[in-house]
Amino acid sequence: MASNRTTDLLLSLARYSLSLDHMNSWESFMLSNEDVFTSSPLPNKESSEYSLEFTEVHKEFEDLVQKQIGTFLEMEGVTMEEFGEMLVSASATPPTSSDSSSQASAFVQLLLGMVDFRAFVDIMRSRDKRKYYFQILNMWRSSLK
Repeated sequence: MASNRTTDLLLSLARYSLSLDHMNSWESFMLSNEDVFTSSPLPNKESSEYSLEFTEVHKEFEDLVQKQIGTFLEMEGVTMEEFGEMLVSASATPPTSSDSSSQASAFVQLLLGMVDFRAFVDIMRSRDKRKYYFQILNMWRSSLK
């Protein structure tokens, strides 16, 4: 189970990350790069290689998210090593209830899902999936207040 400090920090990071400014930057990034994904075919079943452009855009998105997280951690005086330990601790708590440690654990899963390559490609290839993704993020943001 995550400590109170870990839970509090992760929930603060969730609020920070899911701010309208950050979500708008993610949505804008995705919109400005969607043509890379919609104009290129997916690999066939015999190949698991994706377009190099997919990888490059995904890396840019990861960098955007990491920069936002890094800014938050710096403001809070937390090192990346400490943050990594907090992620491990929080991920050990299954998100099965509405208590704050479960919310922190759910945020860790959300954070990891945001930078998962295949999930990113899937969201980037479909405006409907992206719209649904941001609806979920907005609902989750509202629940954190």
